[in-house]
Amino acid sequence: MRNNEQLLIAYKALSHPIRLKAIIEIAKNPGISFSELLEKLAVKSSLLAYHLAVLKSADLVTIRYERKSKKVSHYYLTEFGERILKEIHLEK
Repeated sequence: MRNNEQLLIAYKALSHPIRLKAIIEIAKNPGISFSELLEKLAVKSSLLAYHLAVLKSADLVTIRYERKSKKVSHYYLTEFGERILKEIHLEK
């Protein structure tokens, strides 16, 4: 069970439109890459990186790195992130 402070951090993280759009895209496309998110959200890479870090620090998303010809990051919802999206009726 999460405490009230953790819930407040999560809801605050979702209060920004870019972060909300990002988490919805991640929910729809588990394992989406940074470059795919960048294309879908049409924002600068530094801005997206910042907002994804906020979502990660709120324990809403997690990152997995894959190395093929280059290092690629893939984004997934955490269990907590899935639960929060269901609570606010934004599930897949």
